[in-house]
Amino acid sequence: MQLGESRSYFLRAAGLGLAALLAITAVVYFPGLRGAFLLDDHASLRSLQDIRADGSPDELWGFATSGLFGAYGRTLSLLSFAFQFSDWPADPWPFKFVNLLLHLLNGCLLLWLFLRLAALMKLPARQGLLAGLFASAVWLLHPLNVSTTLYVIQRMTQLSALFTVAGLLIYIHGRRSLRQGNLQGYAWLTAGFGLCAMLAFLSKENGILLLLYAWVIDATLFKGSEPPPYWRAWKGAVLHLPLLAVAGYVLLRWNASILPTFQFREFGPGERLLTEARVLVDYLGLIVFPRPGVLGLFHDDFVTSRGLLDPPQTLAAVLFLLFLLGAALGWVRRAPVFSFAVLWFFAGHVLESTVIPLEVYFEHRNYLPMAAIIWGATFYVARGLERLPRRATRRFLLGAGLAWLALLSAVTWNETRLWGNPALQAVSWSREKPRSVRAQELLGNALAARGQYREAADLFARLARGELRHAAAYLSLLRLGCYDDRIGLPDPGEVAAGLRATRYSNAPVTGLIELVALKEQGRCPRTAYAQMLPLFEALMDNPAFGGVQAQLHGLLGRLQAAEMLIDPAIRSLDRADMLAPSVQTPLLQARVLVYAGRYDEALVYVDKARRANRAHRPGKALRDKEIGEMETVASTLNSRQK
Repeated sequence: MQLGESRSYFLRAAGLGLAALLAITAVVYFPGLRGAFLLDDHASLRSLQDIRADGSPDELWGFATSGLFGAYGRTLSLLSFAFQFSDWPADPWPFKFVNLLLHLLNGCLLLWLFLRLAALMKLPARQGLLAGLFASAVWLLHPLNVSTTLYVIQRMTQLSALFTVAGLLIYIHGRRSLRQGNLQGYAWLTAGFGLCAMLAFLSKENGILLLLYAWVIDATLFKGSEPPPYWRAWKGAVLHLPLLAVAGYVLLRWNASILPTFQFREFGPGERLLTEARVLVDYLGLIVFPRPGVLGLFHDDFVTSRGLLDPPQTLAAVLFLLFLLGAALGWVRRAPVFSFAVLWFFAGHVLESTVIPLEVYFEHRNYLPMAAIIWGATFYVARGLERLPRRATRRFLLGAGLAWLALLSAVTWNETRLWGNPALQAVSWSREKPRSVRAQELLGNALAARGQYREAADLFARLARGELRHAAAYLSLLRLGCYDDRIGLPDPGEVAAGLRATRYSNAPVTGLIELVALKEQGRCPRTAYAQMLPLFEALMDNPAFGGVQAQLHGLLGRLQAAEMLIDPAIRSLDRADMLAPSVQTPLLQARVLVYAGRYDEALVYVDKARRANRAHRPGKALRDKEIGEMETVASTLNSRQK
């Protein structure tokens, strides 16, 4: 076979293999597209309902730059959701379908990256193709990626991964072209790599890890090659300086903004590091052998490590990770692919699995970090197969690999079917995770959605008064009482005592949000304002909720406005705006005053909202329109009154 024919055959084989792989992945994931929105989907995408039917560019851009995740944070991801505003909140299917398409696209890019890495390591083309296809198949069909693909809000992780892999492909191409003496490649390399880094960061903050992934490739797979001219200067300016800047930013912000956030968690920085050692080992175990009963969205029952021997597995996990890290650093020349895989995995977890006070465990954090582990293993298997003397042994090992891939696919198929059946999902997760508060809450809410209010009330009562002592479940009981008069309401003093002593979580605030919304809709006459006021006071007195005082005062103001307590409502909202200045709070005050017929005062708050909007750039255009409309209403009614 001639060289041209060989290349053509190679490309056809790669194309056919990839097409078959993508089709299989789509079939395996398809049952999960019928699932529901969950958890952060609601909190992060709720404002989609404010986009009007015409979906003007200003409104779409306003949502994308609304500052939900900080100034212009995750703008690209939010913009992708904004284009789907017409499907919110009625139909999760289109959102999940786009996520599936992104997963398939990421699989294609990873295959391309795997082929580049194989060529870099001088693996023969046939072996490199087989290793790349198998690694891509494992990654695409791995059940650990189900929660990333079918949990709508994790499109942010997918988009960040997409631009990260694209950036690495540009990096490797530019690095190789520079070795051929084309110094003009520096400009193209810097522009393309820099653009991908920016797009990855605008999708999710850990997109900045593109720089660290590139450093890992340079330090391992390019270790033995002669660097091109000026390479160290370029690497220092484009890789090292930004990474040092990020590290410096974390250090500078540590005492002022990062360390205080630990008050909202059940652990301190040291305890989180110790716990994450066990978490990382668990991740590695799930990559090799995913356990169906462990997989899922809820891991809030993961035990915190309080010391090296509490629990005892902590010390073993720390020692194992130190061994892996030491081996990876020490064997860079002897086993560069091993070093690459291990250091890539650690690099991928350096933000979310160290001392940043996030929750300790989420499967989606492995979406990109696991890719190098998978490819590194297939690389060594592919290279080892050619050295085996007997064809029968090679066939046996290939068969074993395919059997393992089939097992992964079966587990993923089972998981996607569960994600596509919210009722069964809630029951299954609650049984598998009896100590997970979120899993029990999901089941209670699923029962309530089916009209099984008494069963849901029994579950929430056990959750509030049982071993888990989840005080927010009292608020769920109160909410159920709005739907069914036969449900006994908990004693307000008991609820207040529970809220006053509870540890911080989003659940109590979310519970109050739901109750206030029902009161605004006139759907909860059983729970009077006098019964709800002590609940707000209890959370305001709880030191653990010191960081959400503005939100609590804002909610109280909304409740008071619903009860037509106009002056108390304005005072509560003034307090909320003083603690956390915003545009929406004075706009809400203006709306309340217009409803009360106090148009002159409403115009004062409209002006306050406009001044705040000038200082708050994200989403400014969208809010300018809203402010203008409120001003028109207040001015018109004021003129008529006079």
